[in-house]
Amino acid sequence: FEIGVKDAATASTLSACAAMTNIKVNHWFSVDSINEATTTTTTTTTTTTLCTPTTSSTDWVLGCLDQTCADVCTAVMGTCTVDPMNDIDTGAEVQFVAGIFSIMCASSSSDFPEFPGYDPGYCGYNAPDKMRPTTCEAHYEITSRFCCCGANCPTTT
Repeated sequence: FEIGVKDAATASTLSACAAMTNIKVNHWFSVDSINEATTTTTTTTTTTTLCTPTTSSTDWVLGCLDQTCADVCTAVMGTCTVDPMNDIDTGAEVQFVAGIFSIMCASSSSDFPEFPGYDPGYCGYNAPDKMRPTTCEAHYEITSRFCCCGANCPTTT
């Protein structure tokens, strides 16, 4: 669903209201400048693509690309709970959580705070040494995070 608007205030309001829906807000605006007898019109388009996090029967929520777990959990009326996310430090655990969302992936460990999450082609989890632990605020442009938004975030069956 896409909405086109002509003023910045409306675009900003719609973008904020649409944060929990699949709505794309386009903001078109024109700048007219008069230089003696010549008029030039420049049109700029600003596009904001919004996505809805994917919920499950547990408190695990799959975030959208480049989204923090703090924002994901707020969008689903939950609270980011970092300990279960930091507990995912094996391939089997990250694949279990990915399976909740029907994601099949190879697994890889790293010391990136935006994991656990799904990058194209693999699911990343925390290195057992936890040198750079997960945070609720971390995000990365190509990562959809596995976010724990409550107390029911199992990592195994």
